[in-house]
Amino acid sequence: MEGVTTARNQPIDGEQPTQRLAKVMARQGLCSKRMADRLIALGYVTVDGVAPPTTGMFIPPDAEIRILPAGQRMLDGQLTIMLHKPRGVVSNLPKPGQRQASDLITREAHVGPIAPELTRTWDRIGGRIASFHVAGRLDFDSSGLLILTEDGTVARLLTSDQHILDKEYTVAVTVPGSQPVPSGSLMRLSRPIHDAGETLRAELVEQIGPRTLRFVLREGRKHQIRRMCRAVGLNVTGLQRIRVGRLALGDLPVGRWRIVTPDEIM
Repeated sequence: MEGVTTARNQPIDGEQPTQRLAKVMARQGLCSKRMADRLIALGYVTVDGVAPPTTGMFIPPDAEIRILPAGQRMLDGQLTIMLHKPRGVVSNLPKPGQRQASDLITREAHVGPIAPELTRTWDRIGGRIASFHVAGRLDFDSSGLLILTEDGTVARLLTSDQHILDKEYTVAVTVPGSQPVPSGSLMRLSRPIHDAGETLRAELVEQIGPRTLRFVLREGRKHQIRRMCRAVGLNVTGLQRIRVGRLALGDLPVGRWRIVTPDEIM
């Protein structure tokens, strides 16, 4: 049927014979779980030809899932946003008194043109921000490129272990005695470092200033760069992510954001 997106669920070893419909849709790459719940609630999804009665429905492994044309139009309008996150802002899940990244997505902070259809529906965009995925978090003391998206396919591309993208950072460090970064520390950073039961690796570490390093990672362990530097006697005083895959921060000012096109990511 024209305009209908179809997927057939496949059983996964070790899992229960039925799974929640929204979870299946996300795993099939149809959309995010949050978007799936919205589509199901609106009646834009069928399972074996029938609209499910609830968003929490469980389905068998061989069920056929269809997104109807009205639902596909919603998916086609999903947004992805690039934000230059400042230090002192959490990516998501703020504690009381903290600001989170989505708080910075305001009309006034936007950079670049907004398509006419988005201009007419700015209030709707603002209402959607809270449901966006943060695709690759930055910690409270780090700054730089943060991607927020309501497109589950984009979120998986940027975070999944199956689609490993380079992530590039500039890192300011201090050395005891205010000396330049020792060559021995750079050599150690270029090799795997064992810390707290984990093996931490960088694809590339190079010195780009007396006390500034460039890191390229293909893994995203918690506080990885800070831990690696600490293990070789360096203290991180500034950390900025400047690129994820093909998407570069460029000259986007701190605290500002812009809409990202699919071609920039895929």
